[in-house]
Amino acid sequence: MTNKGFDVAYPAKAQVSRLGKAEKDALVRLFSSRDQLHSPEVTKKLDGGRYISRVLTKRVLWSEHSGRKPEVLSVVDQSYARGA
Repeated sequence: MTNKGFDVAYPAKAQVSRLGKAEKDALVRLFSSRDQLHSPEVTKKLDGGRYISRVLTKRVLWSEHSGRKPEVLSVVDQSYARGA
């Protein structure tokens, strides 16, 4: 998956590649809109410049550092993200 709005960390490449078309499209839309990206309904800020965002039925852990694109660190299923 090639995109200009975000990078994917090596450990997350396989997870992102297994996403369905709708999930990949939603991920691209998320990182294309700064308003949506930092919306409290979609994204929660964690410590250390990391965030968790809802993308359809998945949760995406990503980081943001000054002067760099956001980087996807991990993708987990919604049930896993809730601790189930």
